[in-house]
Amino acid sequence: MNGKMDVAVPLEFLKGSVVVLGFVSLLVNAVFCFFVLVSLVAKSQAKLPRWIVVFNFIALLAQIYWFLI
Repeated sequence: MNGKMDVAVPLEFLKGSVVVLGFVSLLVNAVFCFFVLVSLVAKSQAKLPRWIVVFNFIALLAQIYWFLI
């Protein structure tokens, strides 16, 4: 076989789609964390398990670090 062996099929559009999906997930996670924070400040009971809130907050910090810093 001739040619480059490190890439089977170049998929440039897929690389761009993954980047866009990453930024969209950052936005969605930030909106979720904002609404959880607002519900905590308003002292309303959110019917979400605590582990989901904690995991999403940690994921938001990781996403901010990965994409923005």
